[in-house]
Amino acid sequence: MLVKVQLSRGQDCLLNAGCNISLEPANNSQSVSQQFKQAQKYYLLEGELFVSYQGGSSGIVNTPYTSTWTPYVDSWDYTKDVLLSCLPSTLFAKLEFAVSSNNNTAINVTTSTVKVENSSISASMNSNSFLVVIGSDYTIDGVSATRKVNTISANTNKNVVVSTSNSCSLIYIEQI
Repeated sequence: MLVKVQLSRGQDCLLNAGCNISLEPANNSQSVSQQFKQAQKYYLLEGELFVSYQGGSSGIVNTPYTSTWTPYVDSWDYTKDVLLSCLPSTLFAKLEFAVSSNNNTAINVTTSTVKVENSSISASMNSNSFLVVIGSDYTIDGVSATRKVNTISANTNKNVVVSTSNSCSLIYIEQI
């Protein structure tokens, strides 16, 4: 299984009022319509996101994830065009799952998310699972991470410990 991660960070935005988020990296034009796709999962990991659906509702969404493992919250409308704006405190992630890079066949997964601050947390993994770690100043099983985003897979049952002196978000993914 392949896991593709696309991050949008409010801190990368030069405007204090925030900037728009493109769900497709090649779609940088603000006038292009976009929709959430069923084959992908979208996570508001930190902060707030302004969501405006065409011909419908709009408002600010706050992150539903906390310091304990929380099942994926699917609160998106997949039927309408959407405009997303991130605020400076925002960390928004899009994950796409596929069997191979050749056919991009969508697969079913279950996911949980947690926010870790100045502490550690463990995840019990198996051969059908992945762990995505997003943050800075963290270690995975005692080894310092060199990238802001790491994807970990396990060939067998294994317990993984992630520790941070700052903060990081974890997404546990299991193929079903």
